[in-house]
Amino acid sequence: MIPLPSSIKLDSADPSFPILDITHSTCRARLALHGAHVLSWIPRDHDEVFYLSPETHMKAGKAIRGGIPLCWPWFSAHPTDTSLPSHGFARIHFWNLDSAIDTPEKIILGLSLTIDGLSAKVEISFGDSLHISLETTNQDEKPRHVGGAMHSYFSVGDISQVHVTGLAGAPYTDCVNTITADFPLDPLHFDREIDANFHTTCPTQLVDRDKKRIIQVEKSASPTTVIWNPWIAKSQRLADLPDDGYKKFVCIEPAILNHEMHELLPGASFSFSTTIHLRAQ
Repeated sequence: MIPLPSSIKLDSADPSFPILDITHSTCRARLALHGAHVLSWIPRDHDEVFYLSPETHMKAGKAIRGGIPLCWPWFSAHPTDTSLPSHGFARIHFWNLDSAIDTPEKIILGLSLTIDGLSAKVEISFGDSLHISLETTNQDEKPRHVGGAMHSYFSVGDISQVHVTGLAGAPYTDCVNTITADFPLDPLHFDREIDANFHTTCPTQLVDRDKKRIIQVEKSASPTTVIWNPWIAKSQRLADLPDDGYKKFVCIEPAILNHEMHELLPGASFSFSTTIHLRAQ
């Protein structure tokens, strides 16, 4: 482990599963080295931004349910080999912590993972806003295709009191056939399972009337925004989610779907990013 500034402590609860506790003038936060996974972010004068399932796994090789799982280098099932892990390698491996910098405005963490001929570097900035960038370099001798997502689980007070804006006019694919002809898409409310890919590069806002706040999700080099809430039946089927867990989060995911993957020639790099802002309503 590299030397850490005084604002970052290593959680000693489980030495085999390192978690960084961050206390800064702008925010508090937690990050697991497993998956380079943001578990928590609490900006100054605000409540927790992310939902973390109380029934999630905190074990090597198991994906964490909640926070911000990094899906890389593909999203969902692998496009040609379904024996490979869903959503890629990133979220089920330990990452190297390469740098930890404390500035007056923010904490900046740099992490890396090299696997299967691809090298990934993540930079995460915790402050009044949260910024994540993910850069991939092809270290293979042949071209490779790269996609992924930043699968953010945003905490909400009550699913009946939230809606999403910023989707007006965007073409979309309904992945579970629950969006009917009369279903409003802007603003998007939740009264059923929603799993839809909106093909837009515009910012998206999660308006939470119960928590009296607006979360804005901006992104770069991501052509699709995935909106997901599992609703009742799927929550009951997911072993690492409480049966009523669907009431407490909405996923807004800057994504590069499998058919949108970037081709990287040997030695070439590609990056995409997201920035999350929070303000009172």
